[in-house]
Amino acid sequence: MTDSKIKKIRDRIRKLLNMAGDAGSPNEAAIAAKRAKALLAEYNLSEADVIAGDMSAEDFREAGVGKAMARYPVWMNILGPAIAQYTGCHSIFKVSIGPAPRYQKLKQIQFRGHVDDLMLAEYLWTYLTRTIERMTNGAGVYGVAARNSFKKGMAGEICKKLREMADEEKAWFTQHSDSRALVVVDKKAAMLREKYGIARYSRSSHGVSDGGAHARGRAAGADVSIRRGLQGTSRGATGYLK
Repeated sequence: MTDSKIKKIRDRIRKLLNMAGDAGSPNEAAIAAKRAKALLAEYNLSEADVIAGDMSAEDFREAGVGKAMARYPVWMNILGPAIAQYTGCHSIFKVSIGPAPRYQKLKQIQFRGHVDDLMLAEYLWTYLTRTIERMTNGAGVYGVAARNSFKKGMAGEICKKLREMADEEKAWFTQHSDSRALVVVDKKAAMLREKYGIARYSRSSHGVSDGGAHARGRAAGADVSIRRGLQGTSRGATGYLK
């Protein structure tokens, strides 16, 4: 079967699935759904293949964020995987060699994912890292150890928020939309694993040199409005986030 014929079949099934979801009567919806299922079975396709049929490996890319550094701040190391998991991406450290004469080994956080998700991950990274820096300066925290502890506290609290938001959004989509949105999410995750493998993140405890500054950082992190920062992005366009 030619690629053009497969595309036509996918388009036809996609239209039937849309009719099944938007039909004016239960009878019309049932007929459209039955026809779609028959075509899926005839051509050995899954609903995910049809809904996300236009996705290809070329839609999954890599993007570096922030500066390449010899010693990466722990609070950024905490933040990277949390943003990646919230946006459906992977995060890794990309290692490079710096210029002469030192030839230092430099690390930079890199996100991998679908181009749409990458844009959101890059935006969140910029928004949250700048917010942490700004709030640390505004809190009047002085000294390297205290500032690092404050930022670790903020990053930890923001990570907790991102996990909670991801769970809330999945529950909301499950309740308020048909299965198509979640099918696309699952298809993206499968294609991301196929291209880059499985993301593995180490769980390690991060030492705190200043408990008071860390506690203040956690309190500051609780005040960060991630959803307000997302307004105007693809996530902020959904009814749930508004």
